[in-house]
Amino acid sequence: MSITYFRTGYCCFVLLSGYNIRPSEKDYWNETEDLKAECVQQLMPKNRYMKLKSVVHFVDNKTASQHSNDPAFKIRPILDGLNAKFGIFVSALSIDAIIVRYYEHHGLKQFIHGKPIWFGYKYWAVCGNNGYCFSFQLYCGKETSQGCQNLPLGTRVVLSLLDVIPPSDRPSNTVYFYNFFTSYNLLGHLSKMSIRATGTVRQNRTGHCPLIPVCTMAKGKRGSFDHCCDQAHNILMVRWYDNSVVTMTTNCDTVQPTQFSRWCLAKGGAGKTTVELMCINLVLSQTTT
Repeated sequence: MSITYFRTGYCCFVLLSGYNIRPSEKDYWNETEDLKAECVQQLMPKNRYMKLKSVVHFVDNKTASQHSNDPAFKIRPILDGLNAKFGIFVSALSIDAIIVRYYEHHGLKQFIHGKPIWFGYKYWAVCGNNGYCFSFQLYCGKETSQGCQNLPLGTRVVLSLLDVIPPSDRPSNTVYFYNFFTSYNLLGHLSKMSIRATGTVRQNRTGHCPLIPVCTMAKGKRGSFDHCCDQAHNILMVRWYDNSVVTMTTNCDTVQPTQFSRWCLAKGGAGKTTVELMCINLVLSQTTT
C-alpha cells in the first residue's frame, strides 16, 4: 500500500466520518438507502479499511519509554502536523477550552460538571472571532516536565498557544480570554511580547490593584466603575457593576464610559423596562468582537 493511497483513502474517510456521522462505521458500506455512502464505498472496501485501522501506528511502540511524560505520544505527530498547517488570518483571537465528546474508557477523558458536554477530551484552543481554530493542544493532565512548574496553568497555555503568531504580526493581533487564564502577571508577559490582550480576571489575580472592593461596589449604583492603571507595564484594571461586579484587565484598550440602554425588571416584577446605564469601552470591545 502506498502512502498516497493511505492519505486519499484512510485519512479522507476519517475526516468525512467526523461530520457525516453514522451509528456504526460499517454502516457506510451498508446497501440500504438511508445509510449507505457511495463515496466511501468507491473510496475503499470495508475489509481493507478495518484492516488498516487495526494495524496503523504513528509512533513506534518501542519508543514508549522515551515519552513517559507524554500520555498522548501515540498521536503526537498528528497533532503537531495539524498545528503546523494552520495559520493566523484574523486579528481578533480568543483562547478557551474545547470538549470533544467521548463516552468510552480512556485515561485522558475528562468529566466537567455543568457543561453542555460532560465527558470527553479537553483541548486548549486559540480561535478567531469567526470560530476558525488556528492552534490547539490536547490536555493531558498535570505536567511533570521541568521548567513548567513556575507558571500557572492558564499562563502556560496562553503563552504556548500564542507561539503560532509570528513576532512581526503580534502587534496587529488582539487576544481575548476569560478569568481562568487571566492574571496581572500574564498581561505583563504579553506586553513584553507586544501582544494586545483583554480578559476578565479573578479578584486574587489583580496584583493587589487598589480597586473598590467587590462587596462595596455591589451596594452602589448599576453602571458604576473604578479603574487603575500601571503605566510602567501598560496594564489597565477596571471593575464595573452591572447585574454583578466584573473585573477586567487589558494592555491595549481604554475605559471611555459610554451610555447604553439595558433591559431590567420593572419595580414589583411587572414586566421589563429599559434603563440608561454607563458602560466602559473595555467591556463593549470584548462583547462585540
